[in-house]
Amino acid sequence: MSCSSSSGSEEDEGADGYRKGDYHAVRPGDPFCGRRYIAQRKIGWGNFSTVWLAYDTRCKDHLAMMMELLGKIPQKITITGSQSKDYFDSHGDLKIIRRLKFWPIDKLLVKYNFSVPEAWEFTEFLQPFLDFTSEKLPTAAQCLKHPWHRNKDPHPMVENKSSIEKLERDLDNLQIKVGR
Repeated sequence: MSCSSSSGSEEDEGADGYRKGDYHAVRPGDPFCGRRYIAQRKIGWGNFSTVWLAYDTRCKDHLAMMMELLGKIPQKITITGSQSKDYFDSHGDLKIIRRLKFWPIDKLLVKYNFSVPEAWEFTEFLQPFLDFTSEKLPTAAQCLKHPWHRNKDPHPMVENKSSIEKLERDLDNLQIKVGR
C-alpha cells in the first residue's frame, strides 16, 4: 500500500471516478458536517483514504468539549499558543464558556450502550491518545501491546457496530450546555 503527504497540485482531487454515496471529491474551502468544518489542505492519502486538515468553525465549543472529556488543558499550552489569548484567560480558563460539565469518556460510552466493562476497557486504551501533552503520547508499538487488542473478535457483533454508529452520530450532534 502506498501513501503520501500532499503538496501543491495534489490538493484538488477532481471529480473523476467519484460516485454519489461512495468516494467524493474534496477541495480546500469545501464545507462539510453541516458547514461546521472547512477543508484546509490535504495532509496525506493512501489506497483507501485521504486525510484532510479541517478548520472547526465552532472552535470555542470544541475546546470546551475537549475539556469536559479530558479535564483542564495544561496552562503551559493555554498561555503559549499563538491564538491562546483569543480563547483563554491568564489562568487557562475558557473566556466565553465558563461552566463546564465534566464527563469522563467511559460514562459517555455507557450512555451510548457500551457495557460498563467495555467502556472502561476502551477508555483505558483510548485515553493516552488524547493527552494534551505530546510527550506523553504512546508509540504505535505500545498501543498494539495494550490488553484491549487481545482476544478481540475480528467480526464484531452487529449490536456493537450499531452502538458505535450511534455514538458517532450522537457525538456529531453533541451540544454543550453553557452556563454563566
